[in-house]
Amino acid sequence: MIHGRTREEFYKGIARRDFFPNIKEKSKILIGGSGDIFEKEDIDYYLNEIKTDFIIIARGAIGNPWIFENKIPNIHEKFELCLKHLDSLILDSKNEKNGVDRFKKFLVGYTKGIKGSKELRSNLSKLSSFKEVKSHLNDILTINELHNL
Repeated sequence: MIHGRTREEFYKGIARRDFFPNIKEKSKILIGGSGDIFEKEDIDYYLNEIKTDFIIIARGAIGNPWIFENKIPNIHEKFELCLKHLDSLILDSKNEKNGVDRFKKFLVGYTKGIKGSKELRSNLSKLSSFKEVKSHLNDILTINELHNL
């Protein structure tokens, strides 16, 4: 597995992909790639252009499991799956608050780029129940439906 960034670079800049073909050409083992895979085109680039044997998608799948289907969901599909995901984390947690706390990073991903979500992110620390998360998502839906009139 090769990642196109060093530990020191962390998430800064763009993951380098230029050295993959050279490593792949000289290697007798399977070579996997990772780094900055956020959409279908990135997957295609790693597999078809760089010719990695496999990829690992990390941040690109947070709040966007549709990356594996090459689908762009509408806001209702996003929020429906978001609430199912939250429900499963709550069931898997010690209590509801713990499940909501574990879910917050995913909530950011599910709402990224959606009108009204910036306000939600600024209030994340206050959310502690399924009902509160659902209420905030409904507020975002309302904002978007009014915006599209």
